[in-house]
Amino acid sequence: MTDDTATTAPAPPIDFLVVDSQAARRAAVVQYLADARAGEVLAVAGGHDARHPLLASQVGFVITATTMPRMTGIELLRFIRRIPRYFDLPVLMLLRETMEEKILFAQEEGADFVLCGEVTAEALLDAVSAIRSRRQQRTQPDIDLLMARHLFLRREYDQAIDKALQIEGVGTNREAIQLICECYYRQKNFEKAHQYLKQIISTPNSKTLHLLSKVCLAESQCGDAIAQLTKANLLYPSSLDLKIDLGKLYLSLGMEEQAKGQFKAVLAENPSDLLLIKMGKAYLAQGRVAEACFFLDKAEQPIPETAYIFAELAIALEAGGDLARAARQYEKCLELVPNNPTFLLNLSKLYFKTDRRDEAQSIISQLHRRFPDNEKINNILAYLEKH
Repeated sequence: MTDDTATTAPAPPIDFLVVDSQAARRAAVVQYLADARAGEVLAVAGGHDARHPLLASQVGFVITATTMPRMTGIELLRFIRRIPRYFDLPVLMLLRETMEEKILFAQEEGADFVLCGEVTAEALLDAVSAIRSRRQQRTQPDIDLLMARHLFLRREYDQAIDKALQIEGVGTNREAIQLICECYYRQKNFEKAHQYLKQIISTPNSKTLHLLSKVCLAESQCGDAIAQLTKANLLYPSSLDLKIDLGKLYLSLGMEEQAKGQFKAVLAENPSDLLLIKMGKAYLAQGRVAEACFFLDKAEQPIPETAYIFAELAIALEAGGDLARAARQYEKCLELVPNNPTFLLNLSKLYFKTDRRDEAQSIISQLHRRFPDNEKINNILAYLEKH
């Protein structure tokens, strides 16, 4: 069942998107850019709010804080890097303190530059200039690597591997080797992934260790999988993502107390909604519905891309007989993705089962107007009309 959406005129381009939950710093950055006549500037109060302009407009440059509630700067950066048209978007990150591990982690995730401490006009404009200058000085291997990454995002893994292997000096190009490893992992060719990982594991970063852990787990080397993720956590002790990843691994291996320890440490740090959802999803994957609800219910402003997780929770709750809570999950899904026909249809069925007949009939009638030839909808509507 599909639904046609009306096409709208594209929004005007945005030269700079400023993302910061601290109002004073956000206003200062906007003023510095205005004084420099940097072009069209849009400021939003958090990563959650940055999604719409990124998807609706053409953004030329992002300046984002790292620490923000609901959706952190790192999570926003990952969101950007997963969008094929933005995978090379310039991103400058603002970090309150000078912490080398946080700087390195942001750079590994794809930040072009991390500006630490107080943000002055001079420091900000110098950082923007440095990013642009560095991009203008890219070598052919840099350009080839970008092309390989773009192929990877399009899931054209064989082509991405071929392109990466053609890069001059590929044997000493860590990013190219890492990309090749990721391609082989996605293709479930764990032997090849392991083979290439051995070339860069002597100087590991979080991505290398995390990928090696997943490869080891796929090869049933559970002890090695734990060891690699533990090393990543030691390299970046402030990373809540890595703590959750280790907790997820413990949970999948039945190491209950160790998993709880990791998740408890994350909860103590006021995690973002995406991190809460990540922990809930881990329990949901194990069929642990009550624990999944505990984490997923704490997410106050989830992004639309996570709606499917709440739908999975609804299915699990319905299977367990908790129809009212299952309905609430579909209601949440529809808050995230309004008018989604699948969510509406499933919610109507739950309303009918819980004696909310009028609401069920209203939804089915609405769906019938949108999809008059859908047999499933017509059958339900006919049943409701007869009974």
